[in-house]
Amino acid sequence: MLRIVTIILWVVWVQQALAQFTEDFSSTGQIAPPVWSGNTGHFIVNANRQLQLNATAAGDSYIYTKYRMPKDSVMVDLYFRMNFDPSDNNFTKIYLFTDNPVEAQANGYMLRLGENGTNDAIKIVRLVNGAATVIATASLGAIARDPAQARLRILIRPDGMWELLTDYSGSFLLTTDLEFKENLLPLPDSVYFGIFCRYTSTRLTHFYYDDIAIQNIIRDTIPPAVVQLEIPDPLRLRLGFSEIPDENSLRNVQHYNVNNGLGRPSSVVYSPLSPNIAELEFANSIRSGINYTLTVNGVSDRAGNVMNQNIPFSYAVSPSKGDIFLTEVLTDPYVGGEDFIELYNASDKFIQLSGLTVRNDSRNENRRITENYILLPGEYVALSDNIDFLKNTYQPPAEARFLRFRLPALNVADAYVMLISDTPGGPAVIDSFAYTQKMHYSLIDNTKGVSLEKINITGPSNDRNNWHSASQQFRWATPGYPNSNRVRSSTNDEEKVQLVNKSFSPDGDGYEDVLLIRFLPEKPGYLATVKIYDAEGFLVRDLVDNFLLGTDNTVKWDGVNNEGSLTKTGMYIVQSRLFHPDGQTINSRKVAVLAVRL
Repeated sequence: MLRIVTIILWVVWVQQALAQFTEDFSSTGQIAPPVWSGNTGHFIVNANRQLQLNATAAGDSYIYTKYRMPKDSVMVDLYFRMNFDPSDNNFTKIYLFTDNPVEAQANGYMLRLGENGTNDAIKIVRLVNGAATVIATASLGAIARDPAQARLRILIRPDGMWELLTDYSGSFLLTTDLEFKENLLPLPDSVYFGIFCRYTSTRLTHFYYDDIAIQNIIRDTIPPAVVQLEIPDPLRLRLGFSEIPDENSLRNVQHYNVNNGLGRPSSVVYSPLSPNIAELEFANSIRSGINYTLTVNGVSDRAGNVMNQNIPFSYAVSPSKGDIFLTEVLTDPYVGGEDFIELYNASDKFIQLSGLTVRNDSRNENRRITENYILLPGEYVALSDNIDFLKNTYQPPAEARFLRFRLPALNVADAYVMLISDTPGGPAVIDSFAYTQKMHYSLIDNTKGVSLEKINITGPSNDRNNWHSASQQFRWATPGYPNSNRVRSSTNDEEKVQLVNKSFSPDGDGYEDVLLIRFLPEKPGYLATVKIYDAEGFLVRDLVDNFLLGTDNTVKWDGVNNEGSLTKTGMYIVQSRLFHPDGQTINSRKVAVLAVRL
């Protein structure tokens, strides 16, 4: 099934020098006087640089600050979020400009956000000597949800016309929500801005505020920008603009172009009911697995500011059978760790993992991936609830990939792991693996912390002969990167044992200080014994004895003999014997030179 991919391109609102009051909470920690007064200990600035309620018991909290009110015209910007459905017991008020910090004595204007019922809306309230009158109500029910949030802008023009623009997703696609006339009350030059929260014991930390600015309305000199791009289907791009564009320039197909063969749209679909949105329709399909760039050049806003923007995008799709495979499973982790499974993208598509279900059919337990994660062609990713433990225990390379995800419980002894994808015909199993603990290598005494790896990555997952215990050299697991037991082709026994460097000089200069011996058997499970002899046939070093191999392994010799001393320069024989429990053996003799660099 094709899946919509949304790319949010955040736009930073830069406050001009004319700003009278701005607060973006750029420093984390406690807020404190003299900037803010009131219950300052009830609020913090969190790690996301947002003001957050941080109360300890149910009640009311109120903070306020004083600023110089703009003259002639006013523009108010702010963002709020309540992580619950508001009520009369859990709501917020934002005092925009009042002549007194005490509501019961104040004249001015505030926002009331939240009430009982399902009609919760942004309400603009006038205060006259503390008496409150609702003078305008925005879209009914728009904040009767969890979360109740909005990014808003209020424009108050010199003729007394007010305009409220909102984006209830919290993004920057502001559209006009209401307009009305209200001549501003006479207020002093210095006024108060305040935030009030009323909350029960379950909402002590669920109020958030950010990006507050109150300034004069400034002349628009900024061109529109694409701040949201969606791909509803392979023939359409849906664009969201930061402001309402000029319709004529928006509809001109010559103002758009996409590289990599997609070209210009055949048409632009636009509706005045959604003035920030346009849909580009193409004759050719957008393909997954390709990185595209949309160029928008010539679209202007109503003030005549012309945009020129490049927007990179790609199309991720839900996996179908044969696209991704289970490639590694760990069900008996070390103490303190968690199970993990590993997935591999064998397709040429960008695979969206969000919406994929991992099921343990043996326990009738499902977990659905909800995080937006795109697995690129040829990539592995390990899924576990304890990624830090995996990294610390198995020390994977920097390119290993991980997705924090709580798996369904996987039994140590056996389980039936399934990957289920949503398709137009309904949920479909795209890969599965019925494992048992007995599938581990018989010569491993303790399989705790040892994963089962797939040998032929794109081969049948339910062929028990296609799985093997991870190699000892890789600390018994390879989460998030290629398996130690993956199939490698080799034509003869001599090629299955290779000297990476045939000469070495253990002098500590960082260049070929050790001899590297690489093993590339055609299947896992071989036990390697390696001995080093001098040119006269005397044993110098027992390097490894019955070392469990995968299908790509390297051991090293640092030139030290069995007595712990550095051997002299000269030729040495590297004799390797690989034995498999099925009776196959590989014998190899290689010549290496221990030299002194001049």
